[in-house]
Amino acid sequence: MPGDRDPRVTVRFSTAGYRRLQGLAKARGLSLARTVRMLVDEGSPDGPIQPRPHLTEQDLLALLTERAEDGNVAAIRQLLEIERNQDPRKAAMDALQRMAEGHRQ
Repeated sequence: MPGDRDPRVTVRFSTAGYRRLQGLAKARGLSLARTVRMLVDEGSPDGPIQPRPHLTEQDLLALLTERAEDGNVAAIRQLLEIERNQDPRKAAMDALQRMAEGHRQ
């Protein structure tokens, strides 16, 4: 659905604060954004936020399809590219499978 991206926050630092953040990020081998997220997790009384579950290829295709149906041009292009790169034999077998499933219903 449009607009369901993770929220973003813009933060202003003094020059000294920015250098301190850069030092923390470099020492931990992280990006500035990841360092800020980690510091928030460390400072929260609730503990770290649980990571999102990893999406399967099927989940990603379903999400791309949903976005494409909503008119997202980038998602449409990505789906077309996936279709072009598919093995033609597999694509034919998938189409036959879908047709067979359609006749069973």
